[in-house]
Amino acid sequence: MSDIKAEALLAAVRDEKLWIGRFTQTGYKAAFQEYEARFGPAYREAVQSAGAEGLGSLTAALLNGMEADWGRQRPWNRSLARLNTRQMLVQYLSPLLLSLEEQTPGCRALAESLRDGWAARWPKETYQMATWKALQGGFRRTILGFPVPEGFGGGGNRDEM
Repeated sequence: MSDIKAEALLAAVRDEKLWIGRFTQTGYKAAFQEYEARFGPAYREAVQSAGAEGLGSLTAALLNGMEADWGRQRPWNRSLARLNTRQMLVQYLSPLLLSLEEQTPGCRALAESLRDGWAARWPKETYQMATWKALQGGFRRTILGFPVPEGFGGGGNRDEM
């Protein structure tokens, strides 16, 4: 894979400051749609051009690029950089690849290959994949850590609380 293509694909996990803060109940849907519009075409093209036989080398190039990014960090920032990368893989890139599977077969295989390759390199820091809808549905409605009843704030009867 060319360095230019790898750089474009790695931007999907490098720009974590743009995305991680938007992983909230109210912001995730819009953030994911922007993320999909921005990085979806590059990943579709990469999976199509790699084909089934090239997904291993694509995975290796992406994981090598991520690891190289951490190496450019100051020593005390490297573990945080790896954590942010893993967070981007869980919250954005894996759900993106899972959503692209219908249009571009092989995207799910790339997501699984990245997950498995990550687990092989860093077995103590494995992660699981989920669709963006599953992630969006997992937000708890709370105020200061206390659960908010279903009808609260949505026009429900306050006497039922």
